[in-house]
Amino acid sequence: MNSSERIYVCAPLKGGNPTVENITLNIRRAHALMCALLRQGYNVFCPHTMWGGAYGVLPENTFLALCLNWLYSCTTVALPGLTEPGGNMLPELGLAATLGKRIMYWDDDAQRLTELPKGWLDKVLGTGQLPNPKYPPVGVQP
Repeated sequence: MNSSERIYVCAPLKGGNPTVENITLNIRRAHALMCALLRQGYNVFCPHTMWGGAYGVLPENTFLALCLNWLYSCTTVALPGLTEPGGNMLPELGLAATLGKRIMYWDDDAQRLTELPKGWLDKVLGTGQLPNPKYPPVGVQP
């Protein structure tokens, strides 16, 4: 049981094609990852499940800032695979790296979280220097 490990699911929401169908598909994919992690005993936070039910309640920037707050209390960030992240995944990964969080990806074949290949995160974030999060967290920080 991995219940002491708190996992933040970092996955595409809009992708490069922000249609209702694409967003719905991405929410389903993130939900499937969340369920796989829950079945393995992890304590999981998946922003996509909130977005699906709260779309339009808050401006997107505010919603992202609220989600970024969850990164402070997680131990690990889980990616759905080694696909090229974009959009709101970049500030999530930037903050996670800045906070020193473990960042892993879900290996479909092995059905488990796996360490990122060496240099993958630096390549994704650019110069190898950690960016400041695009949206500062809101509320009380630890």
